[in-house]
Amino acid sequence: MISEAELLDVIRNAAIGQLCRRVEVLPSLSERGLIDALGKPPAVFASVRAVDVSGDLATVRYSLWVVAQNFRGHQAARQGDGIVLGLYDLAECVMAVILAEPGYVLNNFRPDGGEYADKYGVHTGEITCSAQVDLPDQCDLQALLTPFVTFHADYDVASSSTIAAPAAPDTVTLPQEP
Repeated sequence: MISEAELLDVIRNAAIGQLCRRVEVLPSLSERGLIDALGKPPAVFASVRAVDVSGDLATVRYSLWVVAQNFRGHQAARQGDGIVLGLYDLAECVMAVILAEPGYVLNNFRPDGGEYADKYGVHTGEITCSAQVDLPDQCDLQALLTPFVTFHADYDVASSSTIAAPAAPDTVTLPQEP
């Protein structure tokens, strides 16, 4: 499966996942998305970095962003202080989880150059890993999509009334094959 879901589940179910405030898919890399992501350390965010395909086998490369913060200074934020995990502590724990999980290969860890520490008060690092997955020979849309059965809409019609209920609710249930 080409997705971050399984890797995130592995991290969530580990001891380090229980200590993190967020273990999620990396949000948008826009300025707003980064502020949202960086605002709740300790955290781990994942994204699919690339998919290399060879025949019916794919190597999915992931980026895991670890985010740490410590108000006792930059050294404590990177190395920890015995009370709050530092960036390196967090990275080592996440890497240990990846190494212990069959099928995943740890590639590297790269701490940021202080860019986010200066701008947002957090330290981040990128862990890259990979896993091989079998590609399907067919796409089964029935398995991927939930059947569309009911459509509901509330239409508001402009009026001078201050009634909170919608002016024209509508629900349509599509006929199903026996």
